[in-house]
Amino acid sequence: MSGKRYSDQEKKKVIDFVKRYDAENGRGGMSQASKKFKVAPLTLRAWLDTNNGKAKAAVKKASKKVPEARTAKKETPVTGIKESVLKHVENIERYQEQISKLQALIAREKEEIQRKLT
Repeated sequence: MSGKRYSDQEKKKVIDFVKRYDAENGRGGMSQASKKFKVAPLTLRAWLDTNNGKAKAAVKKASKKVPEARTAKKETPVTGIKESVLKHVENIERYQEQISKLQALIAREKEEIQRKLT
């Protein structure tokens, strides 16, 4: 399920409704706006908290800096979790080798059975 994208005008309309309702009734604006505009209360709270209720949220602008070239990291000794993962990889490779041998043995046994049956 994907959410709806609201324009700044729609957000402003909903926020204004919440503020107006709260001014007239003291509270309950978010609940009423949620029902009227079919917007989740959590979304309304985020809109109200963003820029103290201003309709347009702050948008982070893209940086114009060019990142500096990274130098290659020096090889660090394998420790801790990496070592554990490598052990698991080695075990898996060993198991795969054993499985291959057993599959070959099964194939030979099947051939032997076929020869004896014919």
